[in-house]
Amino acid sequence: MEALIGGSPNSNPSGYTNSSPVNFIKSTSVPTVFFHGTADNVVPIAQSYILEEKLEENDVPFLREYIQGAGHSFSQSVTVDLVGKTAAFLKVHVP
Repeated sequence: MEALIGGSPNSNPSGYTNSSPVNFIKSTSVPTVFFHGTADNVVPIAQSYILEEKLEENDVPFLREYIQGAGHSFSQSVTVDLVGKTAAFLKVHVP
């Protein structure tokens, strides 16, 4: 992350703040869809909890699912299911 953002959280705090979408959520944000595996070892699941909280605070419609036991990617059958759920959500929330 330091190479990507140009420093550490201590040396470039604004870089880290500006790279996080949760810092830009407002009541006019677009409907949001996200999925997270409960065994993800790349992105901590706490990040999704924070996102969910910010979306709720701002009354932004969202669809989220936590996939029990899944890591950073999902099986084909789970992916097919999630694509269907995403399509149904978008039909309702995106004109």
